[in-house]
Amino acid sequence: MQTYQKQTQFQGKKEQKKTTLKANPLDKLAHEVTSIEGNNDSISYKAFRNRQIAKAITSKMVLPMLGLKSPLRGSYFRTLRCNSILLQNGNNVSAQYCKNRFCVVCNRIRAGKTISNYLPSVSRLNNLHLVTLTIQSVRGFEIENSYIRMVKSLSRIRRNIAKNYKGNKVIGVRAFECNYNAEKNTFNPHFHLLIDGKENAELIRTLWLSQNKTSNFKAQDVREANANSLIELVKYVAKGVVKDKFYPEAMDAIYRAIRRKKIFESFCLTKFNDNMDSTITTLIDFKKSDIDVWTWDFDVMDWINSKGELFMDRQFNKETLDYLNLIN
Repeated sequence: MQTYQKQTQFQGKKEQKKTTLKANPLDKLAHEVTSIEGNNDSISYKAFRNRQIAKAITSKMVLPMLGLKSPLRGSYFRTLRCNSILLQNGNNVSAQYCKNRFCVVCNRIRAGKTISNYLPSVSRLNNLHLVTLTIQSVRGFEIENSYIRMVKSLSRIRRNIAKNYKGNKVIGVRAFECNYNAEKNTFNPHFHLLIDGKENAELIRTLWLSQNKTSNFKAQDVREANANSLIELVKYVAKGVVKDKFYPEAMDAIYRAIRRKKIFESFCLTKFNDNMDSTITTLIDFKKSDIDVWTWDFDVMDWINSKGELFMDRQFNKETLDYLNLIN
């Protein structure tokens, strides 16, 4: 196995070769930054490799957010400790999870559960359309009230359709997202909906515009979709990196605004509980059976034991390192 010292030397060399991405394919956080290095095709290996990458990204994001005077500071501390210790008992590995929305590790698990629960129902809908509903850009302190108004507006639209458009029925799901415009220092809260039926989708857009007079028609989008579009809907609430830079104050404003808010909702579909457990145990097959404690090291971005051995024992590829270097 590689030792702590060897991995530290590797990461140090990589830090000297910081580059800026030409394109921006990694905006969706760990969902795109999950290429598996090495030849290990084990499912448990891939799961932990993705977890390692997500943990590294989360750690880099949360550290600057801890310096903010935010009511979420305690939550940021919990996220920093999320998956920091792996307890190995034979081939079972247990870890504690923070369950916070800004934790990339936990958000991946929550998104996976949502997809697993709702994909069968969504797949049975044969005329799916993706609808984007947005409002005028707002300042950071306005995000929460904007979210509340948007939820109420969509609820009125659904009641209106149920009452006055007997041939139509709103069936599908909706997710909330908020983007940050660094140049203007404004935020764009919006809904993405997967709706059954083109007529229903266009009707929702029309009624949305009638309730939100200042919304731009061109910003309200309706297009054909499929069940795989559900994966895109639940990936993230906010993009962590905007034009090759991470903005902790902006991310903090978004996550403060959506605290205890319902980000994902289904319409006329079976509802599921997507809550995750605080402790999760995983069976692994890529390490020998042992009793050990592995602790996350922020410098090497891997878990190490008391002997200095690395849990994953694999270096990050250039794509992942480039993305991590953007989060400063």
